[in-house]
Amino acid sequence: MKIVGKRSGAYSAGALVHPFVLLNYTGTLDSQFTLAHEMGHALHSYLSNHTQPTIYQDYVIFVAEVASTCNEALLMQHLLKQTTDKRQRAYLINYFLEQFRTTLYRQTMFAEFELRIAELSRAGQTLTADLLCEEYRKLNEAYYGPDVVLDENIALEWARSLIFITITMCSSTQRAILRPSRSRSASSPRVSRQCAITSASSPADAVRPRSSCCAVRASI
Repeated sequence: MKIVGKRSGAYSAGALVHPFVLLNYTGTLDSQFTLAHEMGHALHSYLSNHTQPTIYQDYVIFVAEVASTCNEALLMQHLLKQTTDKRQRAYLINYFLEQFRTTLYRQTMFAEFELRIAELSRAGQTLTADLLCEEYRKLNEAYYGPDVVLDENIALEWARSLIFITITMCSSTQRAILRPSRSRSASSPRVSRQCAITSASSPADAVRPRSSCCAVRASI
């Protein structure tokens, strides 16, 4: 359910004073799980900020979704205990299974798409919308197989996620920085220093925010 003048999705920022959560709650089942998800991030950030030394407070992306998805599982467990109605339980279980698909399987595909963007950029390819649509559709075909009929518009799904657009811009910027200018050779100190900085992390790492946000939460 969309609300006029309000954005969809949600976001958690683990500020030191206390976490902030951006969320437009609509009372739907999806809103309940989104709230549980973001509060998992918020609690994770709060406990980390208050119990860990400064150097360890900023947890890495590999564990950022553990607390949030755990909260969703706890909410599902609670909801299933509240009803014996077969139709309601079937709906909840189907919802839970879809969460597995989007949180584990689809997110893995997203990660591979990010990797593909970086590889194309490093190979000197211009990251046009047509190219990204082609690569994204290929991944969908590979992940879901020939027995799943893909909608033609699935090729555009990457454009719904701000993280993919940011990575595309970051990759293009990195390539421009690494390309030697006519007035300065590639072996000059300035260019070498830039190469060392930009090659130290992947494009995906370069745009990771400090806060514990789920990068593609708005699109799943």
